[in-house]
Amino acid sequence: MVLSLVLVLCVAALVVGAAVGWSRRRVIVIDPQARTVLVRLRHRSGGAVLLGLVLGGLAAAAMLIAKNGDLGRLASMAPAAWGTVAVLVVAFAELTTPHLEGEVRTASLRIRRRLDAVDTHAALLALAMFAALAIVLGIGWVMGEPDDMGRPGRSISTTCGTTGASAGPWPGSFYGGLMLFAAAELALATFAAVAAVAERPRAGATSLETDTMLRRASSGQILLVSTAAAASTLAPTAGLMAMLLLGLGCRPWWYVPLGVVWGIVMVGASGVAASCLGTALWGPRMVDRAEEPVVVR
Repeated sequence: MVLSLVLVLCVAALVVGAAVGWSRRRVIVIDPQARTVLVRLRHRSGGAVLLGLVLGGLAAAAMLIAKNGDLGRLASMAPAAWGTVAVLVVAFAELTTPHLEGEVRTASLRIRRRLDAVDTHAALLALAMFAALAIVLGIGWVMGEPDDMGRPGRSISTTCGTTGASAGPWPGSFYGGLMLFAAAELALATFAAVAAVAERPRAGATSLETDTMLRRASSGQILLVSTAAAASTLAPTAGLMAMLLLGLGCRPWWYVPLGVVWGIVMVGASGVAASCLGTALWGPRMVDRAEEPVVVR
């Protein structure tokens, strides 16, 4: 009953998250004379995100269906691998962006800082999600016990007087080490992709402000895809921990509130993943800079 309720809440979180992603698209005010160039640039960036998600999805699917007798260790890294492939494809597209010239190009005395190209809100959300994933895996590591075959951290066990109970597979050290390694690779790939956005050539016929907003939108898409991948790792991990903690017949009293917390984390992570993917896939909406009205005296 509890598991069914949680699954229903996760589906609802996915739907609501996708709707939120659509409604929270960034609006970029562009220079009208640069519209053709900027539309081409945005189409290229959006296509790279979509291609990265597809290729990453194929890699993740191959890891999920692989039968190599490792008890799901390879499958546990699938979400992070999906995100890593996606952001690397986007980074390659950014590094190979052609120098698109427009009709007019003006010089600017302002210095473009690399940090200006970073979407601060998306970066903070990504850091929070990676931190939450590290905390959950760390707690799972500490609580894990060897299973009946002696594999470390693959089970959780309790003792109540003369009786005991155990359950698995538990996301302890048996899975946690590889999952942390995959998350670190995802974080490194994300950093490389954002750096590629900051270093790409400036599009022609754009003001410095418009160019900075375009870079910020591109880095935001990368960070959102990375956040979605981290959340896609966090959600099933927290859900598995909640199910095992609440399913033990013999357990300490604090396992119940802890299991409820992990259930809430699973629902929240599902919503974050859907929202981030929705925002990244829809992409920003570009509108022309309005001409200043002429005042008739």
